Amino acid sequence: MEARLVDERDTLWESTTTDFRVFLMDGHYVSAFDLDAVTLDEVEAWASYNALPGVRVSIALRTTNIAGQLGLVWLRGQPV
Repeated sequence: MEARLVDERDTLWESTTTDFRVFLMDGHYVSAFDLDAVTLDEVEAWASYNALPGVRVSIALRTTNIAGQLGLVWLRGQPV
């Protein structure tokens, strides 16, 4: 990992809410849910409330690339 000091004003836009995909994994069984226009805090709260004990949770940011193709940016947990 590399950390470097940056100017926090170098971005041209930002969003206070975005779209996520949450995976709940119980053994070999996977459930995926899309949560739209929410914050990461809201997604984590939703996942904590809906995941039964022993269920693994993975959270990804849902976004599109320059070609408009849907993709995921993993934020918590592992890809399924």
